[in-house]
This record gives sequence, C-alpha cells and structure tokens, in this order.
Amino acid sequence: MDTSAIFVGITLILLFIIALILFIWYRERAKSDKELDEAYKTMEKLSKFDPITQLCNKTSMTDRIEIEMMRMGRTWRPFCLVMINVDNFRQIIDEFGRDCGNKILESLGIILVKTLRKQDAASRWEGEELLLLLPETSLEGGYIIAEKIRKAVEETAVTYGDITMTFTITLGVDVYSKLGPANHSIRKAAAALYEGIQRGRNIVVKSDDPDLDFSKYQELD
Repeated sequence: MDTSAIFVGITLILLFIIALILFIWYRERAKSDKELDEAYKTMEKLSKFDPITQLCNKTSMTDRIEIEMMRMGRTWRPFCLVMINVDNFRQIIDEFGRDCGNKILESLGIILVKTLRKQDAASRWEGEELLLLLPETSLEGGYIIAEKIRKAVEETAVTYGDITMTFTITLGVDVYSKLGPANHSIRKAAAALYEGIQRGRNIVVKSDDPDLDFSKYQELD
C-alpha cells in the first residue's frame, strides 16, 4: 500500500478523534456553564424572594420602597403601604403545626399575586406580617385594593392534608404623600393594622381613621 495513503488515513483518524474529544469537551462545558448559570439564578432569587410565599423578602421590598420614594419626589404622585397580618396565626400553628401555617402563607402569597396590579409589589415583612407597595395610589385607592384582598382571602379555602379551612387577615393602610422617612409611613400602616386587630380582626383600617389613636402604639416608633 502507498505510504502516503496510509499517512493520510492515519491523519484523518487522528483528526476525527481530536474533533470528537473537542465536541465532548464543549458539550460538557456548555452543560456545566448552564448548570452554573441556573445556580446563580437560584441564588439571586433566594436573596430577593421569600421561599414560602414566593413574594419579595424584606430587603428587596425596602429597595423597592426607596425607588418609589425617588419617583414620588419627581412626580409627586403618592403611593400606599399596606401592612397585613394573618389573623390568629399563632393559634393555627399551635393547633395544626408549622407546616399548616406555611401552607396558609403560601396561599396568601398566591392570592396577592392574583389580586394585585402589575405595578404593585408584595413582600413577607416579618413572620406572619406582609407589606404591600401600591405605586401612584391614594389612601382611598389603597383602601379599596386592601378591601378587595381581604374579601378574596375570606372567600378562599385552604387544604392541608385532610383539613380544609379558611382564614382571615387584618390590614392597615397609609399613604406616602410627602418627602420623609419611609419608616414613618410603615409605622402608621402598622398602627392602623394593630387598631384593626383591637377591633376584632378581619378588617381594613386607614391611617386617617378618626378613631385611630397613634399614642396607643408609641412602641412602634
């Protein structure tokens, strides 16, 4: 056999093997990069969202409020903050367990996503308390949205194992309409919330309610 033909044949075989090795290496590299990218995305999501409600966490919501404050400073269009508390949450956990409480928080998160407008944001603030941000919304407009959420929750049944139950929420609403610390508005929404709890729960209370005595909630300062 011609030596040159043998050389060409061996060269082609070597090139094929090299090409195959490169193909396998690039495929594994692409797979590894994809997995790494997915891992980064998961980490980013965990850093911004609450794993139970799938809503923003407190840090992410604080950032959104600061952005909305800057927007309000330019446009002078107010925004509302709504504080939500799951009624009798501790009793629910004591009777049915922590997992049942998490199921209720998960259901509440789903209801909020379905009920709120696209521009609104919802977060798990602390424990069973959630905070809503309603851009370009007056106090009355915030009350209407809060009441819509309250009714939606009241009418929703939650299934946990063999148990089907309903739950209620209490909401406090305040409007951020002039420049200043956002914490002041958050405290007013919280005071309205606690006033609602004092009145029997399953109610929406606005911060301008004439019967709301903020001095009763000075510990919020």
